[in-house]
Amino acid sequence: MDLSQFNNGAGYDPVAATGEKEGFTPIPPGIYQCKASFVEVRDNYDRDGKDLEITLDIMGPTHAGRKIFKKIKQTGAAVKPETRTKQMGNLAAALRLTTKLESTDQISGAQFDAKVTIYNDKNYAHDLFPFGSQEPTQATPSPAVPVAASTAQPWTPAAQPADAPF
Repeated sequence: MDLSQFNNGAGYDPVAATGEKEGFTPIPPGIYQCKASFVEVRDNYDRDGKDLEITLDIMGPTHAGRKIFKKIKQTGAAVKPETRTKQMGNLAAALRLTTKLESTDQISGAQFDAKVTIYNDKNYAHDLFPFGSQEPTQATPSPAVPVAASTAQPWTPAAQPADAPF
């Protein structure tokens, strides 16, 4: 496409980048304090089911304002029910819920400690923990350090119609 027809035919001068910006480079793996800014149930990649997608805004200790993502498969051919139940139970425990997790509204705006990993040059929240329960780091925690056990009751799925995403 000929771009000269735009901008009154003046073309576009190159704009030099000023200062160093983080851009979309992955943040280092570690534990970060986060807040759920966007929660949605969407079609999965294969378009045969649904995923629960959570966007987390990092609040600290470093990289404030950056985003990381948590995705939990709900339905579809690739879903393993025992894995989904465990991940949703961990999410409910991270929310410190005393009742069942039944709505995305329970997640939106919640604060978490998130263990961040990098996959395909994107940041993902590998695990979510109750806010303030993990020591914020910028390095990957040693596998020898046990994760604090949650005192919350495990999540149990409520009876739902066959086509319900939760």
